[in-house]
Amino acid sequence: MKSKLLFLLFTLPFLGISQTPISTYESPNGSTYSILSTSPILDQSATGANVTWTFDMLSQTGVSSDSYAAPSAAELITFPGTTSVATVTRGTDVTKIFTKNTANTLSITGAEAEGLLLNYSTDNALIGTLPLNFGYANTDNVAGTFVYNTTTNGTFSGTLTASVDAYGTLVMNDLGAGAFNAPVTRLKVLQNLNLSVSIITGNATQTSYNYYDINGNLVLRTTTASITVPLLSISTTTSIYERLLTGALSTFENELSENKFRISPNPIIDDLNLTFDTAVSIKSILISDISGRQILKVDTSEKTLKVNQLNAGIYIVTISTDKGVMSQKIIKQ
Repeated sequence: MKSKLLFLLFTLPFLGISQTPISTYESPNGSTYSILSTSPILDQSATGANVTWTFDMLSQTGVSSDSYAAPSAAELITFPGTTSVATVTRGTDVTKIFTKNTANTLSITGAEAEGLLLNYSTDNALIGTLPLNFGYANTDNVAGTFVYNTTTNGTFSGTLTASVDAYGTLVMNDLGAGAFNAPVTRLKVLQNLNLSVSIITGNATQTSYNYYDINGNLVLRTTTASITVPLLSISTTTSIYERLLTGALSTFENELSENKFRISPNPIIDDLNLTFDTAVSIKSILISDISGRQILKVDTSEKTLKVNQLNAGIYIVTISTDKGVMSQKIIKQ
């Protein structure tokens, strides 16, 4: 039981770097990640503006992948209000995270892995209303039930604190997708839960850090979880570090890097305008939702596209050109 709980809990200064709002919580559908060695332990204590995180001694121990889907009828009954199910596959371990997105307000409704089910049915865990800007912080009460191996039932209650606590430059060495040295904005999520199974009580905490680049890609995510149940002599801590290898629609080494390709304005109201620093020939423009479902595709060479027909929300825009393919997240107002 203990190992499954660990994996489930989870101004512009002078000459500085401007922070990019966090427009989506999830990675693109189909993203793959390097599972990193936890030695050395990453020092993520720095907070505030214009921080530099230098993680240039990373090594890979495995690969994980993300996928997203709408909830099934059965999942909607178990986790009411869920709009998206994220599946994270790490070797033979599969974790599902259930979330609810209503008018860009994002909450966690549940989590499931190998016999353990966490259900925030009493009080969902609020992350916040996207986009989230530097300085955002919110603490939300959470409560629900858990089931382990269909036979052990318990309850939990506690808090989830989400904060955009830092932005700056993230440096990571090459693990097969190119080195990374670019601006990022960081989201910190801290959960503190009290567990109860009959007369047995315990405590579980999880601290997660998500680093997003200027295109909204979740380029690095880390989680450290601890659980203590004195009557069962349980006291343990586990960490997971993962660095983006490839997204569904882009890679770090794409010739159309974020320094050569821009979408403006963002957020968008009526017109999507493309700007390139190098000469390119556009072939098509594809717009999909954050679960990967195609919303609009236009074969065009134009650098302006009418998007007033789109509903308000967060989308991924993919541009196919003679120099390659690049994607960026947008907010439609």
